[in-house]
Amino acid sequence: MAMVTCNVCGGGLAAAADGLLYCKNCGVSYPMEQIQAALAAQNASLWDWQPTADGGAELLQYKGDAPVVTVPAELGGRPVTALAKGAFYEKKKIARISLPDCVHTIGRLAFCKCLALEEVILPRQLRYIGSDAFTQCHALRRLPLPPSVEDIGDAAFSGCGTLETLDLPPGLRELRLLTCYGCSRLRTLTLPPTLDLIQDSALCQCAALTQLHLPGTLRKIGTMAFWGCDQLTELYIPPSVNEMGRLVFGPPNRSRLLLWVKPGSYAAAWAARSGCRYQFC
Repeated sequence: MAMVTCNVCGGGLAAAADGLLYCKNCGVSYPMEQIQAALAAQNASLWDWQPTADGGAELLQYKGDAPVVTVPAELGGRPVTALAKGAFYEKKKIARISLPDCVHTIGRLAFCKCLALEEVILPRQLRYIGSDAFTQCHALRRLPLPPSVEDIGDAAFSGCGTLETLDLPPGLRELRLLTCYGCSRLRTLTLPPTLDLIQDSALCQCAALTQLHLPGTLRKIGTMAFWGCDQLTELYIPPSVNEMGRLVFGPPNRSRLLLWVKPGSYAAAWAARSGCRYQFC
């Protein structure tokens, strides 16, 4: 939290019954309005931003080092609608951050390498999370995503080694390249009922994942999508799937996976051709 000190001696201030603030050291008094203005100016100095064409403000960079951060709802009288590329990149002291509901876009690398980040309160109107937005946030165990999110970029959560649960928003159509790559403690993952594509290496090295439901809308599973998911023992491939890449599952010497497939389906032919264990259902 921002602090204002005495202009004369630098001492701390304390409130008095007369509504003024007094310096604890030298006794100089300050009206509350002056202190509020000073706090507002001090807070504004923590943010670099630029106006957007739609009348909002894009946050370019946070210049502070506080462990708990609340992004302001307005900057320069404009609502904060977007976080730019790398807005909080490598801010290694931040443990908790809250974003205002007016933010609809989180740019690429926005929180990348925020190594102490444990909690993020995302806006209810968030629509887009950029590539590598939370990459290598090693302390992040859970990240509640609002249902408003429509698109999540490549590698958005890759390397979040302590992430344990993730519920993807219901309208998401694509799990992009490397989305959860290396989320080695991810045990619970809820895929949306609208999912169409799981791209290459999207869930590669999610070694703690034990079960997963693939929706009946799924059409494509990319190369190495589930490679290194060693605890995944059973998986039903819906007949809607008509394209699968190479080395989707494995490595063979560690995988215990049994695929459940429909007779005559693309997945059944793929499993037989690839040497994977499978049964008809």
